[in-house]
Amino acid sequence: MKWWLLCCLIGMSASVIARDGALNVITDATKVVSGGISRDGVLRTLVIAEWLQPVSEQWEFLLQGQLQRGKDGSEATGDIQAFSNIDEGDFTRLYEAWLQGQLTDQLRIKIGKVDANTEFAYAELGGEFIHASMGFSPTIAFFPTYPLPTLSINGFYQFSDSWQLSAAVYSDDNQKFAHPFWISEVVFQTQWQRWVLGYWHQQGAQQLLHQQGQKNGANGLYVIAEYPLAEQLGVFAQLGKGPSQVSEFQRYYGAGLVFQQVFDRPDDLIGLGISRVKVGLPEQPVDYETAVELHYRYQLNSYLALKPVFHYIHQPGADAQIADAYVLTLRIDVSL
Repeated sequence: MKWWLLCCLIGMSASVIARDGALNVITDATKVVSGGISRDGVLRTLVIAEWLQPVSEQWEFLLQGQLQRGKDGSEATGDIQAFSNIDEGDFTRLYEAWLQGQLTDQLRIKIGKVDANTEFAYAELGGEFIHASMGFSPTIAFFPTYPLPTLSINGFYQFSDSWQLSAAVYSDDNQKFAHPFWISEVVFQTQWQRWVLGYWHQQGAQQLLHQQGQKNGANGLYVIAEYPLAEQLGVFAQLGKGPSQVSEFQRYYGAGLVFQQVFDRPDDLIGLGISRVKVGLPEQPVDYETAVELHYRYQLNSYLALKPVFHYIHQPGADAQIADAYVLTLRIDVSL
């Protein structure tokens, strides 16, 4: 189970917390109140230990290990988008290991094992949502993110204060570049708005969903828009188009509203979001799944945050035989 890896990383992180290390323990406790597949309670925990070390004025090096234990909440609800972004089969692994350099004022590169979602396809305002689709569009098939980042070469060029071009190539799950994943995006950002247009391409033969045979390669697009409506209020929207011939996720539509500094508490916030995905499996009579999330993040102190979350999942799994699910989750987030 590679417990030695996690122990080493936690020990390493604990020894340098005062300088460059960090330890994060996230626990989700879930109860399906109505609908779904099962009423069983679901408990799972993700442990993250990392060490960030400056190498020079321009370069820094990061090591991060992760361990996940517990049940998968989607087995109780039947949903396909993953209403908890830490749900996964048990694993222990070296999660990220990269070297990053600021070569010029405009050019940054990152090389190594990288979670692609830390650099691509994210909405800044969506970071506190626990629903996985709020993190990135599920139409980005083959995306090398949680739970299995891959080796990569990433480049970022800041044309001006408002415009940035990013591009990267990622290896496959075997950490080889025979059939790489390519991604690029253009970002326009000012004080009042943020726009992202992204394109991705997966090389290699892909099995067709609706007929026998294979297709050479797969690609898709995504768009993200974010606006601050007021000093404490922001809104964002997501669109995604996937390769319908090889991926069950054809279209994605998401939107969220975030209210910060709730009750004059600087670190508290409320989030309300909706995620709707069109599924392209012909044997299913219903072809959409829709999820609504409402959460409140309560920062108890500098190291502990509590987040009660409510989900309503309409047509879980795009399956008419599964009743709409009403789900309660308490996320406990400990950061050292």
